Amino acid sequence: MLKQILFIMLLLTGAGLTACAADENAQKQTGATEESAPADNAGIDETLCPETRPQICTREYRPVCGRLAEGGSKTYSNGCEACADGEVVAFSADACAE
Repeated sequence: MLKQILFIMLLLTGAGLTACAADENAQKQTGATEESAPADNAGIDETLCPETRPQICTREYRPVCGRLAEGGSKTYSNGCEACADGEVVAFSADACAE
């Protein structure tokens, strides 16, 4: 019985570690790396979107304000979703001011 419990614990630990490694690999494959740079005129930190846009994003809700290339801004659910939109050049933390 003890051997069975230890075996099950080993399997669960292995599955958990595999899931964590898969999440890191997914970020690398989608190009979800971003560069942080100060905004040109607002004096707040912005994160620049990478040239290779992400195609798959997690469904987490951490609102960001995306700065559009044509001017203006739009609120997105997270930084990945903002950069997935080809019109967004950068984003900053929190939702856009209305």
